[in-house]
Amino acid sequence: MILLGPLLELFKELDSTKQKLTPKEREIAEFYTEGLSLTDIMKELEISKSTINTHMESIRSKFQVNSNREIITKYQIGRLKSAGA
Repeated sequence: MILLGPLLELFKELDSTKQKLTPKEREIAEFYTEGLSLTDIMKELEISKSTINTHMESIRSKFQVNSNREIITKYQIGRLKSAGA
């Protein structure tokens, strides 16, 4: 029960961060979280490697993470929050 407060704060922070993503960043994060490779996302969205790298860097910065794998974790936690968990 003691962890509930910090956990709720984490959910609020992640939800707020997710809202700061641009529509394109949200789309890319969603595809990436679903397991698509960056190459597949580039093809799906018809964007260049440079463009996807720029978007991924922006997402990492907004989520305050250092790796693409951490994007998946934070994005999924944000989904739990949105689903009412």
